[in-house]
Amino acid sequence: MAILNRPSALNAITASMAARLNRLYESWEENSTIGFVMMKGGGEWPFCSGTDVVALYRMLNEGKTEECKALFQSLYKFVYVMGTYLKPHVAIMDGIVMGGGAGISLPGMFRVVSDRTVFSTPEVQIGFHPDAGASYYLSRLPGYLGEYLALTGEKLNGVEMMACGLATHYSLKESNPCYQTTFEIWQCLQVQL
Repeated sequence: MAILNRPSALNAITASMAARLNRLYESWEENSTIGFVMMKGGGEWPFCSGTDVVALYRMLNEGKTEECKALFQSLYKFVYVMGTYLKPHVAIMDGIVMGGGAGISLPGMFRVVSDRTVFSTPEVQIGFHPDAGASYYLSRLPGYLGEYLALTGEKLNGVEMMACGLATHYSLKESNPCYQTTFEIWQCLQVQL
């Protein structure tokens, strides 16, 4: 199981996190004893707020453009790994699922949201385009919802994510035993299939 464990920074993705996720997922995919892979956010609430834009801002101000490039290269490589992953992948998207956080979770086979899930593409609010696979998953939403979300950065909750197809499973965080262990999560997903 991969746990994005930077809760004080809303589990924002750094270059080292993305590089480590790449290594872990590639090794897990090659390991025949692993039947499925799961990802969740560390801490009480956030899944992942996306790329660490605070760190990017600092690096740019310090002239560290190569480090900025490395962050995006690692993140985009991991988004590609997720989009082509061969094993079943479970993303427990409890809490904030924004920007790159959506990019690393939405390619998964099982996308579990809760009553506390908040999805958005907030990068558009700072003049950046929706990235990390957003052009793929937003373009497949019903009607013009994808275009609307890409242009406005509007938020969706867990129920809305289920309704438009961004999520495959919904759970109330407090009342669901599926949040206990990896094995219990897998059992619950098998029952719901």
